[in-house]
Amino acid sequence: MKIISWNCNGAFRKKAHLLTQYNADCYIIQECENPKVFLFPADFNDQYQHFWTGKSDRRGLAIFLKKELLVSECYSDFQSIHDFILLKTAFGKILGVWTHKPNYIEDLYDFILRYNNSIDQATTIAGDFNSNAIWDKSHGIKNHSGVVKALQAKGLFSAWHTLNNAEHGKENVATLYFHKNVNHPFHIDYCFAQKEMLDTISIGTFHDWIAYSDHVPLIITLKIKGNL
Repeated sequence: MKIISWNCNGAFRKKAHLLTQYNADCYIIQECENPKVFLFPADFNDQYQHFWTGKSDRRGLAIFLKKELLVSECYSDFQSIHDFILLKTAFGKILGVWTHKPNYIEDLYDFILRYNNSIDQATTIAGDFNSNAIWDKSHGIKNHSGVVKALQAKGLFSAWHTLNNAEHGKENVATLYFHKNVNHPFHIDYCFAQKEMLDTISIGTFHDWIAYSDHVPLIITLKIKGNL
């Protein structure tokens, strides 16, 4: 199964063609406009079902899933916690994440605590966490390392860190270039899944993607039992 997570920096309908070459099974897009309000390319709509949540129709969180992949349940209303979409499918759960102002990573920490029973080892979590272990002190106990520890207790591990044998807070690859400045790189986008499912992960480069967003996409392949 191929998943792409990308903070598109708005107007995804005008950028979707950049990702179609990858023919992913699932796109998790942050800062995405509401597909029910804005017109997306016909070929993209023909292939993918969409799920969306957000405070503004212009910028929210979307999951685009191939239409042949059946979804039994979708949850996106988590009251004061923003922005999350949880899908239940035949091959496991998908949790899309976009944490942002005012609480950032603290919202994900609260989500894991409040909806603990909704996350299991068959859950794949991906998105823009807007966090890194280097900023732990700014968030008290509800910090990045706390989230990592809570997810590891569920049997879920960061794909990039696991496959590259790296520690959180010591990344040598960026997923965000602050203010689109190559000299201000940060690693703040993640995919978590059980270790046995992790196959490959690649991260886009500054030069390929900076014209479209301050973030670069994560391209993840997972080993899924059965055929997709």
